[in-house]
Amino acid sequence: MRNILLAAGFVGLVVSIQACGDSKHAGVLPDAGSSAGGKGSGVGGKSSGGKSSGGSTTQSDAGVGGEPEPAVNGPVVKITSPSAAETPDDGVLTTPTVKVLCSVTASSAAGASEVDLTTIKIAIEDADGKVLETKDAGATTVDNEYTAEFVLATVQSGAVTFTCSAKDKQALLGQDKLATFVDHGPTITPTSPQPDGAYPLKGGLSVDFTVKPTLLAKDDAGAAVDTVEFTLDGKKQDVKEVSPGQYQTTLQLDDLDAFPVTPTGAISITATNVRKPKPVTATEAYNIVIDGAGPVIMITDPIPQEVVGGKQTLTFTVKDDGSGVDEKSVNVSLWEGQEPPIYFDPDNGWSHVGSEYKYTFDTKVIEPHKKVQTTINVRASDAVGNSTPIGQSVQIYLDNVPPQIDLDPRNIRILGNSGKCSGSFDPVGSKAVNDLDGVMGDALLNPIGYFRTFVLEQTNSEPGQDLFYYSGTKPGTVRLYIQADPENAATKLLINKNPLEDNTCDDIGGLDDVKKPPFSGMNPINANGSSGGWYSQDDGGIDPVVVKQCTLSNEAPAPNLCPAHSSDLWYDSYATDIKEPRVYVVGTPKTDDASCAGIQLSFLSLQQPDGWVCAAARVEDNAGNIGISPPIRLCVTRDTNNPPACRIMSTTPPSCTDGCTPPARGGNIIVR
Repeated sequence: MRNILLAAGFVGLVVSIQACGDSKHAGVLPDAGSSAGGKGSGVGGKSSGGKSSGGSTTQSDAGVGGEPEPAVNGPVVKITSPSAAETPDDGVLTTPTVKVLCSVTASSAAGASEVDLTTIKIAIEDADGKVLETKDAGATTVDNEYTAEFVLATVQSGAVTFTCSAKDKQALLGQDKLATFVDHGPTITPTSPQPDGAYPLKGGLSVDFTVKPTLLAKDDAGAAVDTVEFTLDGKKQDVKEVSPGQYQTTLQLDDLDAFPVTPTGAISITATNVRKPKPVTATEAYNIVIDGAGPVIMITDPIPQEVVGGKQTLTFTVKDDGSGVDEKSVNVSLWEGQEPPIYFDPDNGWSHVGSEYKYTFDTKVIEPHKKVQTTINVRASDAVGNSTPIGQSVQIYLDNVPPQIDLDPRNIRILGNSGKCSGSFDPVGSKAVNDLDGVMGDALLNPIGYFRTFVLEQTNSEPGQDLFYYSGTKPGTVRLYIQADPENAATKLLINKNPLEDNTCDDIGGLDDVKKPPFSGMNPINANGSSGGWYSQDDGGIDPVVVKQCTLSNEAPAPNLCPAHSSDLWYDSYATDIKEPRVYVVGTPKTDDASCAGIQLSFLSLQQPDGWVCAAARVEDNAGNIGISPPIRLCVTRDTNNPPACRIMSTTPPSCTDGCTPPARGGNIIVR
């Protein structure tokens, strides 16, 4: 469709001529004296220098920001607030937000339609003409007035342009533009301290920042910096301008006269320009962490005074709510004065999850420096160098000595409260099988004898020591292991798991196999003997155990255990703190019958050949030490018509070992 405007003199005549099959569209002839589509009229004229302009257009014409150019008969748009400014001296916007007001009315031209209220929009552009934000304008309480609010805090200082636009029902556009300036004041750039940084309380806080004028236009005299102020926790601090625009000082934060209370770290830098009629102040406010305390350390394992041995894992937490923990500074001293300490190293026994640290070490490395007890100390620093001078410590006792255990121990004595000793006696009794015994046995009919084991916990000690610290044995770990035909066994009963350390037998062989060697659990006899355990059992014909000189009692011996059943055991009141030594027996001891001294054991099936049999016992303590007994060798005979070779006196008994040296015999002590 093509619109044709007739010559002057036919004012107001609407002519519509259809061409090319398009639908007709009515046009309006301009008033006399105006030019069609001309600029500079009261409706469509533009003005430069930041003053507002208005107009209307059809949608097909190109315009600023993608909008078409205003048309003569589009809506009449006028921005009424804020005021326009050609230079910063004319006025600037300094508030955090600004409300833009504009009036919008329908064109008075003949044939103009009413305003489409849904199309009224207000936009803000920066100095480069980039549209920063466009908002739908809302109506105010004033007729034909519309508004939108913009946040200026995120708009850079400098020239800005506001555009208010609207369309009528024919989609003809009207708009107005207003130019002005945004001024946030001088530009402040902190160098030190940095926002959110952590700084120590001691050593002085270095303050360094720059303040530069922010020019809104060329030759902007009002942007010059007038005053600069630095505050910490709201208290003004003197700063010196060391070069144009650069300010510095050093604050002694631990000076109690200047800072009676450790500052919280709230910093504010303000700078004001000389803008007229009202200066503009810029503020750079941020927080830092002022850290005057080292990390808090808490050792959770081992607990104080705990008895430990073997591999031990030290567990502790290190927390610092200020600058945070310096992981590389975390270190452990396993004994007092250890130099250098052992620093955190995830490749060498350390681990770290959150605030929890773990360090695994062998307690035996402590023994050359501290034999019985040691104080472990943990230290750490935070990210700004604060540390806890004494760290956190835990005192522990060392037990790297396995319990003493023996199936055929040497004699012992009992030292009573009166200071008198009993005579020496066999703690496992006369009926217990001994090393190199020849026994008769049948798996079905004739048990071969009583197996009893003597168990005594041991621990680290030093010459002259009177008080000892034991981890204590685990009663449920006492077991009896038996091996028939030991000469042909692929895995020997006693083995050395640590041949590089020594040649001592230190465990039972085959425990790591899927098919473990046969064993029988053993249980401790309950203490039910007479309290007069120091009475002499022997008649002096047995040589006393020379461990400690003491006066022998001449009084009668105490009664045997289970006297009604003629038990061969006569004492079990081992009244020490760890309730040891103890005697363990096969079966569950009962006080009301002969089983209080254990039961005889049948252990060989009919398929097992007569001959040598090896037996040994094993026990663990709470520090992880493993005690094994010296083996006892028994010559078992079931077929008396064909006695085994072990019945010949000259037969060499088996060692029952893989070549290692068995532990020394137990007993040979005085029990207090």
